[in-house]
Amino acid sequence: MSYFIGIDIGGTKMAGAVVTSQGRILHRSKISTPTKGSAKGIFLCLVDLIEELRSSLSSKSSKVKGIGPACGGIGLGVPGIVDTHKEVGIFPGTGVGGAVLINGRLLLGIQGAATELGHMVMQVDGPLCHCGNRGCLEALTSRWAMERDIRSLIKSGHKSIVKELNNGSLATIKSRVLKEALQNNDPVVKKVFKQTSSVLGQACVCINHIFNPQAIVLGGGVIKACGFFMLPIIEKNFQSDPFFKSFNRCRILQSSLGDDAVVLGAVRLVKSR
Repeated sequence: MSYFIGIDIGGTKMAGAVVTSQGRILHRSKISTPTKGSAKGIFLCLVDLIEELRSSLSSKSSKVKGIGPACGGIGLGVPGIVDTHKEVGIFPGTGVGGAVLINGRLLLGIQGAATELGHMVMQVDGPLCHCGNRGCLEALTSRWAMERDIRSLIKSGHKSIVKELNNGSLATIKSRVLKEALQNNDPVVKKVFKQTSSVLGQACVCINHIFNPQAIVLGGGVIKACGFFMLPIIEKNFQSDPFFKSFNRCRILQSSLGDDAVVLGAVRLVKSR
């Protein structure tokens, strides 16, 4: 039997899994992504993760032997621009990733840099993004952007239970904490999430205008944890578009794969080559 390894390189963690050719996950593992790591440091962490995953196959009749669908392989989900013909650029950061599938194949562009949906400019002269531009979707709707806005509101005197829920810290606010704050009607988190969801809804309008897709699938840790609050607002903003209103067939969907989406997507890409 052939086995595949899928890797999701994220801003806070690298997650990986051993997957069968039928898409069944046999083993999972994860390690923290170095917050200020060099390319070499991130590479070494990646090697450790892959070796740990490979070792889980020691009792199996076959092992991952290389990259390619014939003998199993390794697929990576990487944040940032990927040169599909030369080197790989890795830019750790919990941001907004994106992809466009046309007839089952990824739209890559001439340099493999297509569909950087997180860097659509949604607000001219908006907040600075990690990419160097201002007002990107990522700078307005990613978890680090929401953390920034929550900290700002609390610092300006707005009452919130976020610090209490987050062990007295506002440094890194986990999706679990954001979910719990929403469930407790925290006014600061609700305000930030309403704004974030509205911007995501408008981003979906833009994507619909450009690609006219069958569906827009929303995923990631924040959507998984807080989709119950966000999806209705995103859908409302999306449906308010007057341009496509009379013939809009695009659906807004929440990913059913959760944290496994990138890992399984990476394996699927390897199998298709």
